[in-house]
Amino acid sequence: MGDLVHLGIQFANRFGYHVVAVGRGPENGALAKNLGAHDYLDSAAVNAAEELKKRGGAAVILATAPSSKAMSEIFHGLGRNGKLLVIGADTARDSDRGPHRGAAGPTGLGRRRAQRF
Repeated sequence: MGDLVHLGIQFANRFGYHVVAVGRGPENGALAKNLGAHDYLDSAAVNAAEELKKRGGAAVILATAPSSKAMSEIFHGLGRNGKLLVIGADTARDSDRGPHRGAAGPTGLGRRRAQRF
């Protein structure tokens, strides 16, 4: 987990959100919880989008993964009116772009949105 994830977890927790961190591998779980995550989903072991949907869907997903494939998969974990915030990812050089492809700004996807920064 990189610096953007560390900050995202801490800010979300301080603002009162129920934070569910998603990462690859069980070794990231303890760190995520120490930073303020309430739960941790190992996307190598479970379908993170399905798990988020079971919890009612995410209001916001802060996506920092360098792969748009990973972002495309987690996008389906958004709840109604949820937002996928893509931060620090270079999607222009990613050959397998996800649902946000072709958009320079916000993209409406049903009642969900993807926004790149």
